[in-house]
Amino acid sequence: MQGATEENLQPDAAKKANRQWYISVGQRWLTATIAMPIVLLFVWFGGWWAFAGTLLVVLLSTFELHAMMRHAGYRPLIVVSLGLSVLFLVAAMFQKERLLILEIGLGAAVLVPLPLLFFRKKLEGALVDWALTLSFSIYLGWSMSFFPL
Repeated sequence: MQGATEENLQPDAAKKANRQWYISVGQRWLTATIAMPIVLLFVWFGGWWAFAGTLLVVLLSTFELHAMMRHAGYRPLIVVSLGLSVLFLVAAMFQKERLLILEIGLGAAVLVPLPLLFFRKKLEGALVDWALTLSFSIYLGWSMSFFPL
């Protein structure tokens, strides 16, 4: 290509990245537009229906967050994130045992994954992975546990 320099090609790459961003945002809006009425319907029915609806949302959201973090190079423990998120939802359903469930679950979630991460061959980023593991559960599981309540 005659006269094609790096500066001339840059706007095309920027346009392509910008277009992909708009497609991604459009997909998220479409998903939210379809999913939110369904979630609100489960919440309106309440009880175990609300638990099932929020559990589905939490599971899918946790998988998506973990996929995004793995793509970025992090390796959080998905089993611990899922377990703690489900624990928050279960604690919301059993009001009398809520404190005991949360104490045992949070204690295990904080103490168990940290040593597991230090048994890896490559220790770089282990503390960040541990923090991500716990923060996903708090961000998704704890906040979504208010829907069944």
